Amino acid sequence: MAKQDDPAGPDEHDVPASGNSGGGSEHEVNESQEEPEPLSVAPRYLHKVLDLIEAHPEYDHTTGSMAIYASISERALQYRFKRHLQTTPKTHLRNVRMERVRTDLLAASPGDTTADNIAHRWGFRHYGHFTAMYTQRFNEKPAQALYRPPSTDGAKKIPEPRQGTADDQPPEAAAGGASGKRANTKKGGGKRRRKEE
Repeated sequence: MAKQDDPAGPDEHDVPASGNSGGGSEHEVNESQEEPEPLSVAPRYLHKVLDLIEAHPEYDHTTGSMAIYASISERALQYRFKRHLQTTPKTHLRNVRMERVRTDLLAASPGDTTADNIAHRWGFRHYGHFTAMYTQRFNEKPAQALYRPPSTDGAKKIPEPRQGTADDQPPEAAAGGASGKRANTKKGGGKRRRKEE
């Protein structure tokens, strides 16, 4: 399918060439060294998908469903996200959801809702996994943000976020190193943390 503003279509123009027997192609991109293109020059279909994510991050979007919504291939959508935002569609969606949860947690009263309810409202279905990502990103657990008392000016004090996120750290650093790993599950089914040495 060709998109409206690019006569070449996403498969011929947006996606780096592959499967060549030669040493490369003029369309291949070294994504790790290339600067992102500004969103102002992005194709309309990318803006359409970004608008969908902003309007409804709580929906169960997949890369495939977003590509269908924009009438392009999944590969073309992934390429444009990488090219203009230096991320993937799923990671961008997760980041938007995290920001919405953060905003709601800081505005909510603990007696009115729970951190689990807010996370679920914004599309996080596995609270344990969500809590780990949230803690890594914001340097506090979701419940801490919800239960933090307001400061004298009426706003909740926000701690400094960590420098990196789980997406840009090696797996062992994101998991907390050797001392942060969980012990094996015992027969009783409970998990427990190892004591700090």
